[in-house]
Amino acid sequence: MGIKVKIDEGRFAKKFATKFEPLLAHEVKRLCDPFVPLDTSTLKNSARTVGSSVWYSTPYARRQYYEHKGDGLRGAHWEQRMLRTKRAELTAAIAQLVKRG
Repeated sequence: MGIKVKIDEGRFAKKFATKFEPLLAHEVKRLCDPFVPLDTSTLKNSARTVGSSVWYSTPYARRQYYEHKGDGLRGAHWEQRMLRTKRAELTAAIAQLVKRG
């Protein structure tokens, strides 16, 4: 006699996406804040979470993301810079989100 367990991965992924991805995007936005290039704070302050994404709504956001030379923490590819230094904090935040359910 045996038991067969079938996990519907698609259903789990969809539930995870609808529940946790917007919260995760907000956390990524918060953690990226110190890494976004800063002159007048317009770019940094234009960040908005839309579903599971973080959008920067200035006309020059794309150019800054790919071409900014950087000074200190702030510079191009700011989410990658954030992950290099705050990966553990992001992982802990994800764990807390899942734990709270």
